[in-house]
Amino acid sequence: MLIRLTISSFSMRHMLIATALILAVLLLGAGCLGSTPDTGTETPTLTPTPTTPAAAESVLSGTGNATRSVDLIGELLLFDMTADGSGPFVVEISGQTIYDQVVHATAPYSGVQAVGTEENGTYQVNVTADGDWTISIAEPPQERAQEIPFTFSGAGDSVSTWIDLPEGNVTFSASCDGGEVFWVWLYNTSGAIIMDPTNTYVQPFHYEHCPFSGNATSTIPEAGNYLLNINSRGNWSISIS
Repeated sequence: MLIRLTISSFSMRHMLIATALILAVLLLGAGCLGSTPDTGTETPTLTPTPTTPAAAESVLSGTGNATRSVDLIGELLLFDMTADGSGPFVVEISGQTIYDQVVHATAPYSGVQAVGTEENGTYQVNVTADGDWTISIAEPPQERAQEIPFTFSGAGDSVSTWIDLPEGNVTFSASCDGGEVFWVWLYNTSGAIIMDPTNTYVQPFHYEHCPFSGNATSTIPEAGNYLLNINSRGNWSISIS
């Protein structure tokens, strides 16, 4: 009888231990399969810092002398300018790496001039005037480039459309009337002025005096699209071949 009781106690003990182990496994499984309890703390989401590109188009206006700050992209830009009054009208642009006198004329004035900015950034536009003025700054229109031979004409300060030029020598013929200076400068798409092979003067006509009629052979460094910038106070005509 004593032996039977001992065996029964031993068996009961093992049954209790086995039952406890089974319950522990079931509870552990339920914890693994169940959802993670909400701690009330959300994981922060990292948001990239937005970058604002320099403006590709700006309009400035005012009356009389003024200086304006403007954010511009680093490439070829067109300054479309008008001025009332009767005195000098001068527009200058300066930045960390450039200074350019965009126009030096007498009001009333209406014209377009090309400016090459080297990099994105803030530039200072200084205006000398005795009346109302407006300056619109924008990229050249994205139009299909003209092929040569090509002839165009106009009056006053202006720019050409894009012109598809081959690498090598290209002949420019120009004429103008009036009694002031006549400049015709060639720009590439990035806003760089095309210089002669010795890097001495601007191509094709760096300084003439109207009335003028003549030819110039320019060396194009690589095939591509180019734009002519004309500075004139009279009528002009330009042919490219």
